[in-house]
Amino acid sequence: MNTLKTVFGKLFKEETKLASHEVELAITDDIKKIMQTAVNNKNSYSSEALRAVDQIKKAKNIGLEWRDNLQKAQQKIIELTNSAKALGLDIPKEIITYQEVVSKGIKDVSSYTSKLNELQNQIPLD
Repeated sequence: MNTLKTVFGKLFKEETKLASHEVELAITDDIKKIMQTAVNNKNSYSSEALRAVDQIKKAKNIGLEWRDNLQKAQQKIIELTNSAKALGLDIPKEIITYQEVVSKGIKDVSSYTSKLNELQNQIPLD
């Protein structure tokens, strides 16, 4: 009977050790899966962050074109205004409205570009 207890005692101890190893292996497998998912997340983030930076650069380039066209319009308005004054003519109301729109547009494009620069600088790419 004593021998039987000894055999069963050792048998159950071995089983407990085996179960403990299985739990450790399962936890290790879980950690590996989570880490792989985290690596995939980082890769996706990096890809999307680079796309976002590219989109910001494109928007800034469009903004530069917008600003350049507004400045060209502003220069033409100044030329027209000077010519009208030299000839003693009134400046058409439409031109005054254009000047207001151009002035606001130049301020807007400057503000938008500044905000895009701030956003671009906040995107970590590493």
